[in-house]
Amino acid sequence: MASQTDQSIISSISRMAIMLLWCASLLLVGWFPTAIEGITIKGQERDRQALLAIKSQIHDPFKVTSSWNNSLPFCQWKGITCGRRHRRVTTLDLSKQQLGGTLSPHVGNLSFLRFINLQDNNFESVIPPEIGRLSRLQTLRLSNNSFGGTIPANLSHCSNLAVFIAGRNNLEGNIPVEFGNLLKLEILQIPYNHLTGQLPTSLGNISTLQEIFLRENHLQGRLPDSLGLLKRLVRLLLGTNNFSDLIPPSLFNISSLESIELVKNLFHGNLPVNLSSNFPNLRQFNVGLNDLSGTLPESISNASKLERC
Repeated sequence: MASQTDQSIISSISRMAIMLLWCASLLLVGWFPTAIEGITIKGQERDRQALLAIKSQIHDPFKVTSSWNNSLPFCQWKGITCGRRHRRVTTLDLSKQQLGGTLSPHVGNLSFLRFINLQDNNFESVIPPEIGRLSRLQTLRLSNNSFGGTIPANLSHCSNLAVFIAGRNNLEGNIPVEFGNLLKLEILQIPYNHLTGQLPTSLGNISTLQEIFLRENHLQGRLPDSLGLLKRLVRLLLGTNNFSDLIPPSLFNISSLESIELVKNLFHGNLPVNLSSNFPNLRQFNVGLNDLSGTLPESISNASKLERC
């Protein structure tokens, strides 16, 4: 039979166990939601401050961003969409609003951002490298503005980026080699700029690529053989550049291609005799105004879907 002292010890241990269980229940039911709520509120405030910083650098003659003030929650501001769960900014869409000025580096603080569309405005200066902090970003549309400078290599850190469109700007310099790390990229459109240098061999790493549109730049050199690895490529539009040497034979093995535009370059050599059999889906084929030898292969007439040649 247990002594009175033993019973007292057992009773103390039982009370302590009950106390620990009670504390644990408070932590699970009370403290953790409060902590998560606190983190969420901090993130929302960071988003609001980032948007106000973006507004401060925008020239807005028609007061498009007039709703960006303290009288409305930022999720109701024009051009802003928030996620349902955390109420964080997921979309920034200010396209076709005749906005000018610069894009603030604070855009990189919108850490839940998935979609940026600033097309058809008058933004100037550079594309902020801070966009590279947006690991959730899937679409970046910047075409028809006046963005200048080089394309930030930091964009390669946007590991979920599927669409990059920046045509009709004043971008210069090379296409970053680091873009080969964008393994979910499907659309690469940077036509009508001032890009120079060669097409990076690393683009062959992006098996998801469906479109490369680089018309009217100052790109040069030989097209990389690695383009032949892009088995989902549908459109290759490289007209009006300074590409030279032979058209890589590997290019003629991409059966998914529907549009090939290599017009106004410095390519030489012959086209393959069995051209149409390699491109069963071909709709557009334009290689004029180069230094190619021979004649257009007769097999091109067998391309039943061909619309432009």
